[in-house]
Amino acid sequence: MGLVSCPKYNCLYLSSIGFNIYLIHRVELAAGNATMKWKTDKSPRGLCVNNVYNVLVACSGTNKLQEFTTFGILIREIVFQGDNPMTFPVHAVQMSNGQYMVSHAAPYSSISIVAVDGKVVYQYGNSHQFGTGPLSGAQNIAVARNGCVLVADSGNRRILAMNPVLSCAHEIPFTLSLQGGLQTPQALYFKELQGRLYVGETGGECRVLIFDNVKNIGIDMKRS
Repeated sequence: MGLVSCPKYNCLYLSSIGFNIYLIHRVELAAGNATMKWKTDKSPRGLCVNNVYNVLVACSGTNKLQEFTTFGILIREIVFQGDNPMTFPVHAVQMSNGQYMVSHAAPYSSISIVAVDGKVVYQYGNSHQFGTGPLSGAQNIAVARNGCVLVADSGNRRILAMNPVLSCAHEIPFTLSLQGGLQTPQALYFKELQGRLYVGETGGECRVLIFDNVKNIGIDMKRS
């Protein structure tokens, strides 16, 4: 369900969902592909390596984030709070201020900034009709150095850029010569210094698309 690499420990992390078995797998890339695994809460999906090189797991089945060391020791849990909290987290990225940028699938598709106590600070969801309109099946996210956010909006077959407080969004106008354009984009990986964006699709031909010269993300709306 999720895949991320770690440059410090030179390993891959993968999340898997079986019959009442929910695991994170760690694969060492420089030691004969040695592996280990550990249990998580229900339905681990998107993964992220944060700035202290721990792995962050979005546990969609229990409405929380879990943070583990590279050897599977649980560091902390973030449970979403509020009268009507967002549920079913799909992917999360920890930002430089310690808060979390999270995509959710329920009660409706949304992107939220969540504090360390689990409370939602800002949110963009399907109730927003301005600009690009509502989200439909928000999946993976990526955060640029200026704080702007890239979102794989799979149901609308597009990639959105949002400003750091999620008050403004626009669709990135990719030039795509392949027939049919984007098909249910899900996975994102942004190499910002190289201006290169990788997009993994789950619909159509199940492709990986690579876009070059992706620069100045959200620069015009950063202060909106």
